Amino acid sequence: MKNSRVLSFLGVFLFAVSALCASAPVANAQKIGDVAKFDDKFYMFVNEFKTPEQNDLFNHNIGIMQRYAAALRDLQAKVKAEPDERKKEELQTKLSALENEFKANDNAMRKSYAFASDRKYRMVFLSSNICTALDKEELSSLRTSDGVQMDPIKIIQKGGTNYYRLKSINGIPDNLELQKNLNAVMAYKMQVDDLRSKIAGTVDANQQLELTKKLSDTEMAMKQHDAKVREKYGIHPKKNYIVEIGHSQLWIELTPQEAALVMQQKKANAASGNGKQGN
Repeated sequence: MKNSRVLSFLGVFLFAVSALCASAPVANAQKIGDVAKFDDKFYMFVNEFKTPEQNDLFNHNIGIMQRYAAALRDLQAKVKAEPDERKKEELQTKLSALENEFKANDNAMRKSYAFASDRKYRMVFLSSNICTALDKEELSSLRTSDGVQMDPIKIIQKGGTNYYRLKSINGIPDNLELQKNLNAVMAYKMQVDDLRSKIAGTVDANQQLELTKKLSDTEMAMKQHDAKVREKYGIHPKKNYIVEIGHSQLWIELTPQEAALVMQQKKANAASGNGKQGN
């Protein structure tokens, strides 16, 4: 199976992948297999993505697993709730096929990325690019809407849209700050969506009034935080933008027992290597 098709149909989202919230685990990391401790948890460095293309491919495959996980859970629920035995059997057949697809995809992920669906992971971002969307006029003139000359090498295309690599963020601390800022904006957006859904789902006038007030306050907070992010990174107030990951590391969470075994094996290997050199 080629890397670009690591996940052919479906994956079960049984794992957790999140951004590492500090630089401690990579402070002394030199190579794949290194173990570090952070916040009372052990992690092992298992993979590294050194280009935007490698990061995009990995995130694409994770995205497929996330998107289809809901479909699998839905099918499992239908099998459980179906009273008709014949229909239940048909649903079970479909479920078994999807589970087989998952096993194949899981094996491919293990081989390609040292990534297992039943483990927890952390991503460490070392470099990223803030990219702003370009319209046709900007693309043809190679000038931004502000009149700034663009470097053609920094123009990229993602999802059918042209973007300009406006600003590069390098180093773990600065990327950590960027991720925190983006997560805060996203959290506000999720609250806004949730409040709008609740307003649409209630007919109680008092509750609608209360929810509408919360919605207004949350939207204001979201706009204020977004404005601060844009000002900090030089993003035009009316420009859509994305963050492109340029260089990242994948770390697997270990139990204390696993970490002890790994470090013990590394010491044994080092001692064995020194012994051979002495001979």
